Amino acid sequence: MGITHVLRGEEWLPSLPLHLDLYACLGLTPPKYAHLPLLLNPDGSKMSKRKGDVSVSDYMDKGWMSSAVLNWLALAGWGTTHGEKEPGKGRTAAPSSTEVFALPELVEKFDLSVLTPRRSILDPQKLLVLSAKHLHRDIEDESKIDSLISSARALVMEHYKGPEHERIISGLDFREILNLTKDRLKRLNELPSILDFLFTYTEDRKGSDESDGDIKRYGEVTKKYINAIEATQSVQAPWNELTIQEVENLRESRDELVLLRRALTGQKVTVDVLFL
Repeated sequence: MGITHVLRGEEWLPSLPLHLDLYACLGLTPPKYAHLPLLLNPDGSKMSKRKGDVSVSDYMDKGWMSSAVLNWLALAGWGTTHGEKEPGKGRTAAPSSTEVFALPELVEKFDLSVLTPRRSILDPQKLLVLSAKHLHRDIEDESKIDSLISSARALVMEHYKGPEHERIISGLDFREILNLTKDRLKRLNELPSILDFLFTYTEDRKGSDESDGDIKRYGEVTKKYINAIEATQSVQAPWNELTIQEVENLRESRDELVLLRRALTGQKVTVDVLFL
């Protein structure tokens, strides 16, 4: 059949002598066999349907990008580097454990000699990192952004139905939204929840994880911003580096930006607060 190499799981090792004997009995040249180690759960146990997702389609159904899942699985068995020394002579250097590869890049760089002989743990956190990187890269890729915009619009429309929501969605610039959220998104299906403040309004925006102290600080932080911005707009105020730096320091204060975002939207994660 023209098959030169067979790559299969390590559980097939006991049957290798039988298969080689079959080829010998038939007078055929056997292919080269490579037996790959198993992929394990984070606790070191063998993957099974009883313990979670074991099929690629399970991850697709949960909104993971196919390119990210492929990247994750490829690196899991690739003998990835974690600060090791240079590879031996004749061996291709293995990539880092969260290096981003598209399918053509995987095909180009694949080297059977650097597949790990050890069982590998599928770390969900690495999938999260890779998914964010793939999504960020695709958002900045003009050849892929239109497809992402269509998918993003469809996700939001599916999540927020009804005439009132349709009017809001029709006025959204999804290209701009994706650009504003690309540093926060891990999966595209997180977008509806990030945009929830556009569709959901309640007079009481206090979340279950907010304390009364947080609520009090909202007013304090907002007042700081108003005073700093008014100072730069005042005719009497000196338009100098010190005045501008005061606003810049507020912008770079992560804790205060988090509070301001919660005060404006009722959410911890949304678009950049400076664009609200």
